[in-house]
Amino acid sequence: MPSWGTGVQLSDRLLKSRLGLMESIYGQTTDPPFDCPASSCSWDSHVTLGLCSRCEDVSSTPGGCEIKITTKSNKFDQYNETTLECDYDTGKGRNLTTIRRVLGVAKDIPDPNNASAWTYSTAIDISTWDTDAFYNKGQPAVAFNFSAIFTNDTWERPQITTCSLYFCAWVYENSTAQGQNFNEGKLEKYILGYDSIQRTQTGPGANMDTSNYTFSANGTGFPSDKHNETFTVYGDADSEMFGHLTTILESSTFSYVSGSNASTAGLGDALMVNPNITELADRMSTSMTNVWRQYQSTPAIGTAWESVAFIHVEWAWLALPAAAVAGAGAVLLMTLIQNRRTVLWKSSVLPYSFRSLHGWEDADFDMETLDEIRDRAKEMKGQLIGDENERVRLVKS
Repeated sequence: MPSWGTGVQLSDRLLKSRLGLMESIYGQTTDPPFDCPASSCSWDSHVTLGLCSRCEDVSSTPGGCEIKITTKSNKFDQYNETTLECDYDTGKGRNLTTIRRVLGVAKDIPDPNNASAWTYSTAIDISTWDTDAFYNKGQPAVAFNFSAIFTNDTWERPQITTCSLYFCAWVYENSTAQGQNFNEGKLEKYILGYDSIQRTQTGPGANMDTSNYTFSANGTGFPSDKHNETFTVYGDADSEMFGHLTTILESSTFSYVSGSNASTAGLGDALMVNPNITELADRMSTSMTNVWRQYQSTPAIGTAWESVAFIHVEWAWLALPAAAVAGAGAVLLMTLIQNRRTVLWKSSVLPYSFRSLHGWEDADFDMETLDEIRDRAKEMKGQLIGDENERVRLVKS
């Protein structure tokens, strides 16, 4: 989105990344980029830089909740404010605290366990925090951290899930495509570790610098014998990603006062309908990875082929019908050879082979010896007559 003078400039990669995040919140995943010009394609083992996620529900971790009733006053009157404060130990050196207020005030000390005495709202709150600085070699390459807090219309302890997105190496084995349908095959993800940092001075007087990080998959079981195990992440790209992740997720926060987030594209509504934050984080990391693969990437060259069908014939099963056809042909050939010297066709046996006899009774053929057959043959006379259907019949005359 170009600008002149002032304003924000957004790269095409950033816009598509935000689109991928929006799709993941609404239950969709950005499709992986591939080109299969034939009916079927396959790819050998290949690797790409990506993100992977890990989430943990810390709702039942140590830490308790305390209901506090505070008396406040203004120039007109005094009133009581009730809050629910809960602590959570994330086990990562950070403790989270949630503070929840009721949407009502009273002059008398209220009973916070009486839900009918107050107005509550169901809400979701997303909080993000910056990545830890990289100090130790092999330290997991955390790209982004966030937590999702769900509340309900009671004074129960809110449900909270913390997630971390890591820079990972995605290794694809036996990926295939049928037309426009992609099958990732066997996919393994390896969390990268911090390896080194390179600082480059920029700006007037070299008073500004950028940091490029090198991450490695060494020691994670990564197949280093097949693929390069080091990856470089530009500091500007990392900051850009952190910025729009924060923008998208924090804009989904439900207002505790109004119970609505209509001004933020309904992201809070989408999260409330599907509050599985673990699945959300997985869709986010997959969509972001598929967007990254479209830019400044070395294509993984595969093989394209067309499907061809072959018919395998079992000749043993064709032996009997083939022998029957051959035998019938041999009999016909022998008949033709036997009658090839017959002068008149009417004296041949061929007419009886192709035409049925009409007008004779079965008794006319009651013969046993060869002499009887010869005598009867001298007396038998017939003629070829066409019927109304233009068929020729051999009729007794």
